[in-house]
Amino acid sequence: MNQYGSYSYQGQPPPNSCQLAPQFPPNPPYSSNPAYPSYPPNSCQLAPSAPQQYPQYPQQPAYPPYPQSTYPPPPMYQQQPKKTKEELFQEFATKFEIRNNFAQQLSLLKKFKIVFLYDDSGSMTEPAYTAEFASPGQRIPSRFEETATMAKDILDGCCILSDDPVDIYFMNGDSVRGCDKVKTGVRSFSEIQYMFERIPQGITPTIASLEQIIANNQLMLHGERNLLVFIATDGAPTSYDPYQRQVVDDTKRFKAYIDKLMKQYKNLYITFMACVSDETLLETMDEMGEKYTNVGVVDEYNVEKKEMNDRYGNQRGRDWFNTNLYLTKALLVSVCPQVKQAFADTPKKCCCTLL
Repeated sequence: MNQYGSYSYQGQPPPNSCQLAPQFPPNPPYSSNPAYPSYPPNSCQLAPSAPQQYPQYPQQPAYPPYPQSTYPPPPMYQQQPKKTKEELFQEFATKFEIRNNFAQQLSLLKKFKIVFLYDDSGSMTEPAYTAEFASPGQRIPSRFEETATMAKDILDGCCILSDDPVDIYFMNGDSVRGCDKVKTGVRSFSEIQYMFERIPQGITPTIASLEQIIANNQLMLHGERNLLVFIATDGAPTSYDPYQRQVVDDTKRFKAYIDKLMKQYKNLYITFMACVSDETLLETMDEMGEKYTNVGVVDEYNVEKKEMNDRYGNQRGRDWFNTNLYLTKALLVSVCPQVKQAFADTPKKCCCTLL
């Protein structure tokens, strides 16, 4: 203790003194090599690495050029110009040898909306006609096969003649095999050919199918366009009665429904394509064809040919009825009264000059 009453520590700081510890000299440089400069600690910048040296490989010798081909170069692909409706119609008329007077009548279909309704019920597996209508040794097709044959040229003709593509309806359809009940916007038979490569089954709900067609074309029927419906079937319409729990004949109700449509829509035309030779099954169609101006009937080709030659053979010559006349009748029988009169089932004095 000194004279002032305090302790002397001989130059050392007293305990609990706030004097800081002596400062150490700064750290030496991080690198003494000038080729690799140093960076402060915790820096994310990496030190530059030395350039890598890759081994030098000998250059490969060049391959000799391929010998020039002696063949001429392929011609440049040129897209064929799209044919007009007039050109397609001329090809169609030439293929089927359609007469000029009929060709003028066919132009009526230009402003028609055309719909096809095909019967694919179980009865369509039966023969389309009997042996008396077949050639010797000819295989008689089923009604469904005959429907496909009838549909091909008629549908292709409609696609050419109408400004709009056609719509296709099947009475039953087969979703398992990719055949829906409705297919719209069809422009050729090739688009629906696969739908006929199956076994038809089910009932004949002609009324329900036709009701769907009318419902889907209400705007057209109430407008200025005409609607032409082709119904390819083998006879009487049927439906399932849930109360009787059985399939019932709808012929009477079908006649009443057609009568209602003909009175309600003046721009509706219906053509029945009968793919069967049984007169009993054709009776309903023929009756409606005679009763209504806008309803026509065309039989299977072999049946139609035999009937036309038998009835008009003495007046127009034997075998005068051929494929082009059959196609003309099928397309126009419900649309053109002159054609309907010219190909009437009962002989009449024809005042037209089409034949």
